[in-house]
Amino acid sequence: VDKTGVKEAVDNQLKDFNRVLCSTLRKSAEADREKVDEFVKESLEALKVMPQSMEEFAEVTTRWGKVKDESGAIRDLKMQMEEKGRLLKLQAGSVLDTTELNRAWDDLEL
Repeated sequence: VDKTGVKEAVDNQLKDFNRVLCSTLRKSAEADREKVDEFVKESLEALKVMPQSMEEFAEVTTRWGKVKDESGAIRDLKMQMEEKGRLLKLQAGSVLDTTELNRAWDDLEL
C-alpha cells in the first residue's frame, strides 16, 4: 500500500493550517499595535496641554485621569502584542515592527 499521496496531502494541509494561523496571528498583533499606538498618541496629546483657566484645568485633569486609568490595560495589551510578535518571528520568520511605538511608549512613561 502506497502512503505517499496521503502523506503529501497531510503535509499540505498542515502547511496551509500553519500559514492561516500565522496570518491570523499577524492580523491580531497588528490590531493590538494600532490600539496601543492610538492610545499613546492620544495620551501624549493630552499630556501636552497646559491649562490656562480653571475650566481647562478641570478638563485636562479628567483627561489625565483617563490616561492613568487606561494605562494598565493598554500595558497588558502591549505585552500581548509583543508576545504575538515573538511567536510570529519563531513561526513565520517575520518581524512585527514596533520601533516607533516603543519610542513613543517610552516618551509616555517618562
